[in-house]
Amino acid sequence: MDKGDIKVKWFDYVEDKLILICINLIGLLLSSFYLKILGIHTSGILLIDGIWGSFIFVYLLMDYHRRSRFFRRIEEQLKELKEPLLLADVMEKSPRYDDRFYFFLIRRLNKLFLEELRQREDEKKELADYIVNWVHEAKVPLTSLELISDGMEGKLKRKVKKQLKNIEKDVEEVLYFARSDQVYQDYLIKKVDLKKTVYNAVRYNKDYFIERNISVDIDIEDTWVYSDSKWLLFILSQILINATQYQNKEELGHIKIGAIPNLNGIKLLISDNGIGISKDNLPRIFDKGFTGDAGRNHNNATGIGLYLYKKVCDQMGITISAQSEVGKGSIFTLFFPKDDFYMVDRDNLTKS
Repeated sequence: MDKGDIKVKWFDYVEDKLILICINLIGLLLSSFYLKILGIHTSGILLIDGIWGSFIFVYLLMDYHRRSRFFRRIEEQLKELKEPLLLADVMEKSPRYDDRFYFFLIRRLNKLFLEELRQREDEKKELADYIVNWVHEAKVPLTSLELISDGMEGKLKRKVKKQLKNIEKDVEEVLYFARSDQVYQDYLIKKVDLKKTVYNAVRYNKDYFIERNISVDIDIEDTWVYSDSKWLLFILSQILINATQYQNKEELGHIKIGAIPNLNGIKLLISDNGIGISKDNLPRIFDKGFTGDAGRNHNNATGIGLYLYKKVCDQMGITISAQSEVGKGSIFTLFFPKDDFYMVDRDNLTKS
């Protein structure tokens, strides 16, 4: 059978029935020889052989069509099922012993697989919960260090503040990554003031802009979108931080943020005049672990950031895309649908 095709081909079927065919052929030869010894005329022997051979051929043909219909129904059921692992539970019973034996094995294997999958999911959830708790515990000494650094002066204070900000960014990314598989449990989609959220993201990361002498131009009217304010602030912050890390050293950095409404929703564009992304790397920037040429030149690149933003955006119904040209900068676009399809009734979700 071809890969991905469960139809029974005639030649495959004949090959499967080869032993039965050989036994009947031997039977025909022996019976013909015996009838010849008894003095039966050759024409009579050929007639008997022809009838016997016809019965065998008709049986094989009918059985072939029956098996073909059986496997065709299995294929149709497989296409209709949302969970292919349930196929063995909905398949019709076969009168053949070998079919029933295989169905039994499939059910047992499915059960073992689901138990293993459930165990892995529980372990994954435990790890995520541990990471979340660890992050909250780690924030306590970070806050203490932040207060201690306030008492410092001069260049040392700026260096300590910078490193604390970097650690805080990495810790936040770990927290959101741990929660990304269960965003539906942690977000609340509602109308969000896009302009206010953008300003909050810029204000929160102002130290990065000041340190790298990057100007930020915001051109957004009073605009409302459907999203989760906390997750949206995180995504915007990370995109802005990325823009500061890959600036073109030959000119002053500049980031422009604008919103364009259309009939279907709102486009938020974040553009910079950084080093840009090559055409070869651009289609893969949202792949997990992909750092690209620019990332390999920055030792702190992990290839997780953009993958995480894309993953969260997909779960919230936001479309994220990127355009870029080497040496001229990049444009990241977030598209917010106009309707409230992704709004979640948390109480009903919990009850269900």
